[in-house]
Amino acid sequence: MNLFRLLFLTLFFFFPPLSPANVIVSCFEDSPPPMIPTTYHACFQVIKFIISHERIELPTLFSRAPNVGYRLPEQWRQGSCVLQLDMNDAATAPAETETATFKNVADAAASVILACVLARPHLGGSQFVGAKKVMNVTVFGTDRAAKVKGPGVGDGGLGVGLGRLGGGDFAM
Repeated sequence: MNLFRLLFLTLFFFFPPLSPANVIVSCFEDSPPPMIPTTYHACFQVIKFIISHERIELPTLFSRAPNVGYRLPEQWRQGSCVLQLDMNDAATAPAETETATFKNVADAAASVILACVLARPHLGGSQFVGAKKVMNVTVFGTDRAAKVKGPGVGDGGLGVGLGRLGGGDFAM
């Protein structure tokens, strides 16, 4: 069995696609700099890191506000793949909160990878996650040498390694 098929089946087994009525994945069609095509392999490594989180199944409050749950925005990077987690609307983001699990985040990322990274032009895409659908998971490719910055990126979070780029403070 070739590596591609094995990884695809592994992804499909751990993150089965949801019905189209429940999931809306938006794929990128144009490549504004510094976005470039990425690979399922690099993005799968990011998902493996997220699902290794000790709080994978615990409902977590996500927000951009200080001292409120898990601080956003958050980005993780492996090779040419970046996974970004942020509130949908930056104007209302400080007041918005969303409750989700890291498994929800990984499921949404897997849906984006299956729909937008495996398919041409391999640029990635985004999907809303959480009950209120005010937070989105975005997966995209970038040059390995490029320094990827998101608005308001801080420090702290899931841990070090895997090219973690910022955000993610827990307020307990």
